[in-house]
Amino acid sequence: MKKLDLLFIHPPRNYEHLKANLNKRSSFMIVPMGLVGLADLAEREGFSARILNYPLERGLDKRFSLRAYLGRCNPAIVGVDLHWAVHSAGAIDTLRFVKKHFPGAFTLLGGYSATWYAREIMEAHDFVDGIVQGDAEVPIVQLLKDRRALDKVANLIYREGGKVKDNGISYVAQEIDSPNFARVKLIEHWREYIETSYHALRNPFCIEMARGCPFNCIFCGGAEYCMRRIVKRDEVIFRSPARVVDDIKEFIAAGTSKAIFFGHGVYPATEAYFTQINKLIRDEGIDLQAELEAWRLPVSRAFIEDFARTYDRTRSIVWFSPRSFSATYRKKFTTMFGAFDDSLSFSDKQLYDFILDCQANGMINVLFWDMGYPHETAADAFRNYVKAVKVILYGQAKKKRVGVITEPMLVSPGCIADLFDTKMGLRVRDKSFKEQVALGRRTAMRVSPWDVVSNYRTTHFSERVLYLINKVTWFTYGYSFVPVMLFH
Repeated sequence: MKKLDLLFIHPPRNYEHLKANLNKRSSFMIVPMGLVGLADLAEREGFSARILNYPLERGLDKRFSLRAYLGRCNPAIVGVDLHWAVHSAGAIDTLRFVKKHFPGAFTLLGGYSATWYAREIMEAHDFVDGIVQGDAEVPIVQLLKDRRALDKVANLIYREGGKVKDNGISYVAQEIDSPNFARVKLIEHWREYIETSYHALRNPFCIEMARGCPFNCIFCGGAEYCMRRIVKRDEVIFRSPARVVDDIKEFIAAGTSKAIFFGHGVYPATEAYFTQINKLIRDEGIDLQAELEAWRLPVSRAFIEDFARTYDRTRSIVWFSPRSFSATYRKKFTTMFGAFDDSLSFSDKQLYDFILDCQANGMINVLFWDMGYPHETAADAFRNYVKAVKVILYGQAKKKRVGVITEPMLVSPGCIADLFDTKMGLRVRDKSFKEQVALGRRTAMRVSPWDVVSNYRTTHFSERVLYLINKVTWFTYGYSFVPVMLFH
């Protein structure tokens, strides 16, 4: 293998428990959408770049040696993605290993969580040479062109003469049409990655469509308020429908899968955008299985019909997160927090209309629901559970393909619930990067919810009680997928 200019390594959740969880969803093998685009951009600028998915490599070969691989490609820059905080332990241990055995490599972190914890990471871990904060397209190219001028690299926080220097965030992407986010062949063992992601982990390849979010879901670190605070993004930008379809065509041409997950949700303001994509898909005659999440209701019947006639309706899925099936609690939440987070401000009728429209068009519905929202009482939780069971029984009685999922919630670093926990009646722990690393190391990576307890408590439920509730409701979740698997 020739010397690489840039190697991205996707880390495991942790190394302590990886061996027992290879090829499982809990290993967090899925690569962030933007990583392929960054590697593609580097290649088109004349630099060599690859993506190594460490959990995948260990899953394919338990004797895989990262040290031997690095020795063969001798990368000038080794970048590790730290987008999701659950990777904190794996990410930091990967860079520690790289710097120990290959001290000449420039060790780099990037991603949403890396941005949030950038100062703390740089001050505590001298084996990290730099962190790209926020959007990385321009900074990566600048860094590849001249590592001697780190002060000129946008968004970079770095080390010089033993001191941490921060260039701040000056670059916020205004277009994302340029990169190719489906150039999967830049991933080592890309065929196995796509096949394992879909068949073993049940995660279709995710298609980049937009950057940013107009909403403020309180447990999401990518909310509009958080984006402005963390990565300086004050608006949502979209790829053109034609470029989205270009990437879909390239992915399908690879010949390993015809299943994709759209990387942005449908809500009233994006129906026209998705409709344009659907038309292009039909015009191209692409045979495709698609999964799409509804981010807000209502979703029009006309849109659901258009979506159903574009994709393989027997296997395509439309997701939605009711958060709570209890109309009583949704009203309470909306009264208290609705001016900021309107995610629970829908009616039972809108929810049932959405489900019925999807079912009338032969689609699968998967509904996320949660326990442990602010000021949720035992009575609220009971109503939530009873209504979820009613939805499940309805699906089975009517032979409808409706599944429900509930999992323990972890408060994302920098999200609204994290920033304003006490004002919302919550108490969040594991707020520092050091605590996130410790949390990541102690999780045994078992199947959720036997993985790790929630990292917060509410006014009515302790962490342990939330954990117990989610363990009990997991059996309901599993039972709900019987009609999804049986009925066609």
